Amino acid sequence: SAMIEESTERADNGVSIAARVGEVFEEIVTGSKKVNTLLSEISSAAKEQSTGIGEINSGVTELDKVTQQNAGNAEELASAAQEAAAQVATLREVISGKGKSESDGVAPAEASSEEQQEAVVSAPEPSIPMDDEFLEF
Repeated sequence: SAMIEESTERADNGVSIAARVGEVFEEIVTGSKKVNTLLSEISSAAKEQSTGIGEINSGVTELDKVTQQNAGNAEELASAAQEAAAQVATLREVISGKGKSESDGVAPAEASSEEQQEAVVSAPEPSIPMDDEFLEF
């Protein structure tokens, strides 16, 4: 009878332990599912970040192209401004009479617009640095 009682207690303990083991396995399965879900979310976020980085890279490349174009345009603009300054200086000389030699016999006020235009076209373009005089014009 004592042996039967002890065996029954041990069997009850075994059933209790088996039930706890089952609960622990269920917790492990639930935890594994959560980990799997989190890993999927991390993978998705990494793909989104990769796409975003690619778009940023494309934007920076485009910005670099635009910046280079702007630099080229600025150089062209500076060159055109210097050329315009040289033409303005030549025109000032023609208007003030410095562009005509005294042997021409024509006073600056008496020169026809055709002659003034010819003087502007045929006058050599001086190299004029961009200075305060140009900026005041």
